[in-house]
Amino acid sequence: MLDAEIAAILLNRRDLDDEAAGDLLREGNLQFVAEAGRLGPATPRDTAPPTVVECLLFGDGSRAFRVGGVDVPRRWTKWAVVEPFAGRETPDGARDHARRRPGPQWA
Repeated sequence: MLDAEIAAILLNRRDLDDEAAGDLLREGNLQFVAEAGRLGPATPRDTAPPTVVECLLFGDGSRAFRVGGVDVPRRWTKWAVVEPFAGRETPDGARDHARRRPGPQWA
């Protein structure tokens, strides 16, 4: 089972905006890097609101991500899993970073 699968199962059982979710993963000794960003309109004329994306990269190369709107309170999708890319190992630098980093900067 991939680290991201374990994380997604645990995180999807919790409140979507639970600030202690990162602590839960660390207690399970899952090492990961948390990243967040926004995807917005391609041009200033577009009126679609931006989308917020959170991604957790695990030491085994798997990823868990969720997507939310910019509205407050933010409405999130459930966490989804992406397997490591076929035929391509996780770069050692990313794996080492996931192992070293003390914890996520939870968005």
